Amino acid sequence: MEKLWSKDYVLNIVGNLLLFVVFYLLMVYTTKLAITELNVSVSEAGLASGIFIVGALIARLVISRYVVSLVEKEC
Repeated sequence: MEKLWSKDYVLNIVGNLLLFVVFYLLMVYTTKLAITELNVSVSEAGLASGIFIVGALIARLVISRYVVSLVEKEC
């Protein structure tokens, strides 16, 4: 029986945590930057943040299909 907390599992958790933190901070910073530097309203900054989230979701879906096809080629 394999251990649950293997080295690969912990590295995967840490990598996903760092990816989430970077994504969240970028989303927050983009909204703040739009309000302070570009002098847009809060609703326009929220729209920009929403577009960023939708774009990231679409990119994840496209990239996941690409990664799956790469893994299938290796096997």
